[in-house]
Amino acid sequence: MAKNNEKIEKNVISEPGNISVDLVKRYNIHCHALKVGHSKRELPYFALREAKGHINEVYEVEKFIDCTIDEIFENPNKSIEYEEMYCYLNELLKRMDNGAHDKLHRFYFLKPYKKIFPAYIEKKSPRGAKYYSLEELTKHMDIEEVEQDEDSKIQKEINNTVLDIKNHFEYTKEINRRPEQMKKGKVIYYKRSAKVSANALNHACYKCEINNDHKTFLRKKDEIPYTEAHHLIPMSQQGNFEFSLDIEENIISLCSNCHNEIHYGKNQNELLEKLFNERKDLLKSKGIEINLEELLSFYD
Repeated sequence: MAKNNEKIEKNVISEPGNISVDLVKRYNIHCHALKVGHSKRELPYFALREAKGHINEVYEVEKFIDCTIDEIFENPNKSIEYEEMYCYLNELLKRMDNGAHDKLHRFYFLKPYKKIFPAYIEKKSPRGAKYYSLEELTKHMDIEEVEQDEDSKIQKEINNTVLDIKNHFEYTKEINRRPEQMKKGKVIYYKRSAKVSANALNHACYKCEINNDHKTFLRKKDEIPYTEAHHLIPMSQQGNFEFSLDIEENIISLCSNCHNEIHYGKNQNELLEKLFNERKDLLKSKGIEINLEELLSFYD
């Protein structure tokens, strides 16, 4: 079904589903009342908008069934589909208003199609249906892959360079314009410099800026403590800023553990808030103004 409709401009219907995310994953079924704000269009793909507008997965729609809730409870053995809807509703109705049993509902029978990681975020999530194309929901995944690849190249270049430990790098007053725009396939990204990242590590005396006492190991090249360069405001956001984000003031020296924790850890927001408070004035001096809420949104 999906393959024949790949060229549809808006081929994904999304619905809010904060209270039913786990049920959709368990039963591969979703339902909503056929009322104003909810879709009657039959599209080949479906996605739930979770908390804060996050879309984490796209499903292929295998079948639609329109019926009332009363009809399902009165005829639970009518078909395999009705049995599945009956089990799904038994759990769903414990979490929501039991009214509108006689109203027509649309049931989606779903098959997992594609994980969206990092999640697509709909910042203005409506209460009802919203439509997307598959490309729209997944193109940022290509951007993320390119950004990670570019950051890895920079770190590899640093790892293969003998670093300066005799001279301490000091911040300058120079304000840098936005770096050169590059293209890889369909993805637009911005050039970054290994030298700038190395300067930032030098300024931090090759220590972890979350905690200077964090232990690390010595590099092969020069026996300097190993740390990793991390752009506090990600380079993927460069298009939103007039001045360069690839500057020493925006680059943090981190041990490997803290670098991973900032990306994947439970205490991510706490670490980011600490670094933001330490760097916000430096960033402002370089023409970069941002508040904590905006910074945290870049890591959602």
